[in-house]
Amino acid sequence: PSKVFNRIIKQIKAIYQKSDMIHGDLGEFNIVLDHKDNILIIDWLQWIPSDHPNAKSILERDIENVCNFFKRKFNIESNPSEIIRSFYKK
Repeated sequence: PSKVFNRIIKQIKAIYQKSDMIHGDLGEFNIVLDHKDNILIIDWLQWIPSDHPNAKSILERDIENVCNFFKRKFNIESNPSEIIRSFYKK
């Protein structure tokens, strides 16, 4: 599970840095692991651009949702604040 967690964070970060997009409603129900172990982030109806006035708080919420799920389900410790700070380093 920790490898999958890291891959999810890496994918969210890549989307943020390369496409300037934030999901806006990210949680365990919007992340799919297919039969080939590809990670798919689905349901982008609430997405916002990274320059949106509320972008920082929405990105924080998305990351916290993912971190909380992996903590609750797999007891994987993470630091959402540290993860978010890494997003701003291109």
